[in-house]
Order: sequence, then C-alpha cells, then structure tokens
Amino acid sequence: MFWKSSSTNKSKVGFGEDLARRPEKVVTAHFILGNTHPYTETDWEKNLDLAEETEIDAFALNLGPEQWQADQARMAYRLSSARQVTGQEGERIQLFLSLDMNVLPSSNREDMLNLVDLVVELGRMPGQLKVNLPHATDRIWSRDGAHETAKIILSTFGGGEAEFGEAG
Repeated sequence: MFWKSSSTNKSKVGFGEDLARRPEKVVTAHFILGNTHPYTETDWEKNLDLAEETEIDAFALNLGPEQWQADQARMAYRLSSARQVTGQEGERIQLFLSLDMNVLPSSNREDMLNLVDLVVELGRMPGQLKVNLPHATDRIWSRDGAHETAKIILSTFGGGEAEFGEAG
C-alpha cells in the first residue's frame, strides 16, 4: 500500500488512519524498460508528465540485458534530470534502477563491473532517487541530492544464482 501525506487531503485510507497523521511516503511504480524499445524522448516526456500528474514520485526502471534497455534508461535519466535542474514548479519525478538479475549477465567479474559502471553513471545524475541516511527517522527520502550522505536507491530481484565469478 502506498500513501502520501497531504495537508489538503484528509481522506481515510488503509486501516482508517488520517493521511495527515502518517509520515510522508514515496510512491513508486515499476517501469519495464523491456517495453520501451521504440520509445523516443517524446514518449518518455509523456510518461514522466503522466507520473507527475498522478503524484508518482519515482519510477523503478526494470533493467534487462539488452544494450538498448541501458540506452533507454540513460534517456529517461537525462530527461528526469533536466526536470530536476530547471526548477519547474512542484516535485519532479525521479528514477532508480531495478536490476533483473534473473536475466542480466552475472557469471563473471566483468559482468559485475559493467553493472557497477551503469549504476554509478546514472546514480550521479540529478534524476536519481536518493535516501539521506543520517535523518532516516525524520525524512529519509532526499529530493535534492545536496546531502553528502545521500545514497542512491537501487533495487534488484531474482539472481539467487548470480556469482560474478566467485564460487558460492
């Protein structure tokens, strides 16, 4: 269940608690890059606009093994990052990677280094969703990236057999 606190929205949700008394939560949605092969910048802009209109805070970009998926992730990050730095009114959607370790190459050290390179490249962009660890009890989701302690959000699923060249 996802919710956001709002001073204007006092409706009941979930277990009957008032939204205004809940701590702020971040609403995320999975976005499967495998469905974006034909996407252009215009397609991405439309999806980012729609997400912002519906108050989605971040897309988890589900990354598969094809190079074009990494290229699509780069395009999405570039467009999301541009929204962060233009100072447009309202909160702007951010992104984080969700690595599909069921299909991403993970048999040797080079596979690991390729993933690390992509995570570092995209993680440095203003569009990356980050968590601010020292203030985790107050407000854990950093929207501005200015905190030296802010860490990127990275998700994985599957991959129980991934060894990256290391036995066991």
